[in-house]
Amino acid sequence: MPFLPRKAEAVCFTECIWDALTRLAARYSSYGIVFSKRPIFNAGGGPAICVRGDILQKLGNDLPVSIEPFIAPFDPEAVLKKGVPLDFLAEREWRLPKDLAFEYHEVEYVIVSTIEDAREIVHQIGADHLPENKMIPIEVYATIRKAWSRD
Repeated sequence: MPFLPRKAEAVCFTECIWDALTRLAARYSSYGIVFSKRPIFNAGGGPAICVRGDILQKLGNDLPVSIEPFIAPFDPEAVLKKGVPLDFLAEREWRLPKDLAFEYHEVEYVIVSTIEDAREIVHQIGADHLPENKMIPIEVYATIRKAWSRD
């Protein structure tokens, strides 16, 4: 977390809506793994805590180390870093302050860019580990969204 005092590390998750997910995919990656919240919570994760930039700046190194990995700066005024407004509210983020080890059976779904990507991943990993019904191609949502926007 580069905008925090000790740059805490965490695995980041989202429970955002589809429109926000497509924006995240464009910004970060169009591939992702979907988990239920329970295993993330059981591993020590939980929802991110949005904190104003001016409050984070005042806290500085007094921010408790145990909660730092969960902090998501809300800084539309760019107090923490001039010229860099931060607003991650649409991401509805969850954080896990350590690596996440998992087995294939714990994967709920896999977000991929295209239907062809889904086929390739199932082929590479094997349908017994990751069946086709766990693949969600973003292009399907994009096609539906485009169809809905026509008058």
